[in-house]
Amino acid sequence: MSTATTEMLTPAPPCGCPSADCAAAPVQPLAEVPAGRRVVLEQVRQGKRLRERLLSMGLPPGATLVVLSNRGGAVVIGRGASRIAIGRGMAEQLLVRPLPQ
Repeated sequence: MSTATTEMLTPAPPCGCPSADCAAAPVQPLAEVPAGRRVVLEQVRQGKRLRERLLSMGLPPGATLVVLSNRGGAVVIGRGASRIAIGRGMAEQLLVRPLPQ
């Protein structure tokens, strides 16, 4: 298989950077991410209703988020000009992949 064909079959990292470093980062619950980190929402551990609620809040899979605050209670995230507080239980169900700083 040629290099061009291989490149076409390899999905780009969600952040859009040309490096595969982002894709190699492990996923972790949003509740474990420190403030100041940029992440990509990879998946929701359980529940169709939770996925629907996230979509209604403008948080589809693949969304890039910034963790603004994570002090043991709600996790405050930013997406564009929006700020959203997510309860700790919900944040435990959201698997994210950290992006390079």
